Amino acid sequence: MLYGGLFVGIWAAYLSGIFTIGPAFVSMSLVLVVYNLVEMYRVKQRGKDEWYISPALWCGLFTFILGYGLANPLYLLLPDDMLFGMGIVPGITDAMLWTVGYAFVGAVGLYFGYWAISSVRITRWFWVRSLKRRILKGPNAALTLNMVVVMFVLSVAARLMMVKVGQYGYSMDHSTFHESVGYIAYLSILGGAGRIALLLYAMERFRISPATRAKSAVLYGMLMIEVLLGVLAGFKSQVIMPFIIVGIGYFIARRRVPITFIVLGILAFPVAFAIVEPFREVRNTDAGFVSNDIGYLIGAVIEGQRRSPEEDAASTWGVFVLKSNLLYPSSLGVEYAKSDVRERLRPYEPEFLSHLLLSPVLAVVPRFVWPSKPMTPQVGGWARAFILGRDDGGGAFGIGPIAYLVLAGGGIAVFVAFLVIGFLQRIVFSITTPWMSMPGLVVFIFVAQNFLMIDSNVSGVIGNVFRGFALGLLAQYFLFRDSKVRKF
Repeated sequence: MLYGGLFVGIWAAYLSGIFTIGPAFVSMSLVLVVYNLVEMYRVKQRGKDEWYISPALWCGLFTFILGYGLANPLYLLLPDDMLFGMGIVPGITDAMLWTVGYAFVGAVGLYFGYWAISSVRITRWFWVRSLKRRILKGPNAALTLNMVVVMFVLSVAARLMMVKVGQYGYSMDHSTFHESVGYIAYLSILGGAGRIALLLYAMERFRISPATRAKSAVLYGMLMIEVLLGVLAGFKSQVIMPFIIVGIGYFIARRRVPITFIVLGILAFPVAFAIVEPFREVRNTDAGFVSNDIGYLIGAVIEGQRRSPEEDAASTWGVFVLKSNLLYPSSLGVEYAKSDVRERLRPYEPEFLSHLLLSPVLAVVPRFVWPSKPMTPQVGGWARAFILGRDDGGGAFGIGPIAYLVLAGGGIAVFVAFLVIGFLQRIVFSITTPWMSMPGLVVFIFVAQNFLMIDSNVSGVIGNVFRGFALGLLAQYFLFRDSKVRKF
């Protein structure tokens, strides 16, 4: 209530002329960040030994603090020419204020859902009905490293197949998406299993000291493959996350701060920006870009480096931070949602609300059972054409989860969707108890990779929670030798 009152007070001060738009924008951003930090501290206080892997904590950090709050003052501090160079129109707009406000509403919904008593009751129902011990292997089940490597290889193969059909990462060809719609979501989840395999192998590698050279070679080979595939995906987060994942594995195995991997992760930030952004520029400007040839993608990365001008470290960091911030693209989506133009262009718009409401059903009912099942909306391609006004076949334009939900149903949709996400986070976290057993950790990560950093296509995020849970349950039976189920 306190933070909500502060938000309303700042907004009222702006409307009455007491605050100009700049101070109002910074103040609202600060309230958003502080509110999330307070809730994250609450998670830590109540979490005992498991707080560090709480999905609500990481979702608050990545989605709201980094996505919509911490970097906001840079829109006022960076020079106009640098902002123009990033495709950002200088100046703070009312739509940006609205976006910060909607982000605050989403954060409130997230934590309301996470702390809801009903989620605790559902978890207890699982315990009472003994479903938990029937579907999850016990904490003493032994990890089979060979199967971890097999899962990693399958993950790489899934991503190469996505390249083959032209549906991998930023380079995806939106015009051919319908041809692979029946299986691309499962390939995407299997592709994400590579990061899970990397974490499991890192935990095993650092659990035993000193480790064999062979295990070290396999781990760092997996790390490099993940980084390279992240580059080809055209997403900076996928270049940086492998270092963070190995660091998390080190921390879980040894309960010590992984200084080396923290340093590597920090150094990876500007490197990821320097490689990925020029590659994206090639994707957006090359009219003959070939999305289904891995050799062509590698050549595009090299071509991007050849074209890219050298920049000083300070500007690279500033540009990277703002490029990782979701506020500006989301504000364009919010501005579009509130404009008169939307009514004229609504026939060309994805069915945001219906896909959001049907996402659980769309996730679990296969297409051969429901032949007319609606296709996943290609929000990025639509947003590039109708929000940016660039119908040039370039890469997707991510509008962020806030704009997607505003387009689906305004502030109510923002609150309810994040309420559901927080609710699901608590249920999955409590059922899998990932801090108590490795099998539970595997199932949890299969699900959690979908809702730690909420993607622009929120309906797909919610749907993938159900797919990820099913695939995680299946994966644990192959990864662990002990087939005997025991109570926790």
